[in-house]
This record gives sequence, C-alpha cells and structure tokens, in this order.
Amino acid sequence: MSISAANQKRYHGLAELEESDAPLATEGETLRGDAAATAGHALFLEALGSEEAIEEEIRRGRPHVGSSTPAGAQSPVIRARIDPAREARLKAIAWSTGKKPSTLLREALDLLLVSYETGQPQVVPVDPGLLEKLSEQLHSATKVVDEQLSGARR
Repeated sequence: MSISAANQKRYHGLAELEESDAPLATEGETLRGDAAATAGHALFLEALGSEEAIEEEIRRGRPHVGSSTPAGAQSPVIRARIDPAREARLKAIAWSTGKKPSTLLREALDLLLVSYETGQPQVVPVDPGLLEKLSEQLHSATKVVDEQLSGARR
C-alpha cells in the first residue's frame, strides 16, 4: 500500500500536531456531508488501491479483542449500566491515561477476575459523600474539557 506525497506530508504534520501541546484546531477546510464522504472514500481508495480492497476492509469489520477470540469471530459484548459518578470517574481516567474507556474496563475486569480466582477478592469501601463530591468535581472538569474540545474543532 502506498500513500501519495501529499498525504505523507499531511500525515507527518498531523503526527507532529498530535505529539505537541498545540491546540487541537488545525487550519484548512472542514468537509461535511457528501463532500466529507467523497474525500474519505478517495483517501481509502488511494491507501488501499481498489474498490475491492475497500470492500474487504469494510467486510472485515472491527478487530477482535484478545488472543482467545478466533480470527473472523466477533468478541463477546457485555453491557452494564453505571451511575453518572462512575462514568465521570472513568472518563477522567481515560482522558488522563489516553486509554479508551473500554480498555480500562477490560483491565478492571482482569483485576477483578484474578482477585476472585486467587481467593482474594478486593472490595474497596467507598464513602458515598466522597463519591458525590468527586462526581461534581469531575462533571465540572469534564464540562470544561468538552467545551475546550468543541471550541478547538471549530
């Protein structure tokens, strides 16, 4: 797969921007709707070389998670509802570590499973008042970050 010199230059510029402390906003035209879809398709076509290769990548879907999931099989999904305080705490940790919330949840589940499997479950008692205070602080911080990110994308 080869990428044009223009896209190589763009890639390196974006990589430098990502690794710097510069704001997220970049100069240039923002494409939306059909124009964005057309530009994205052209980029895929240039990177992958053919319509068939694009279709194959789309058909392949999301990568599976973990080494025990056979290639081509879907990873199991577990859904759970959580309260806003936990969500805020998870988002704060995700933001500070640069990890996705799903990655953090898999890591937490691994820790929980090992603690039960070794007969040493770790249960941490948490003061509800402290959780409420943390939730309020994290909600405020999340709101500020969201506002900064939405302003930077304009």
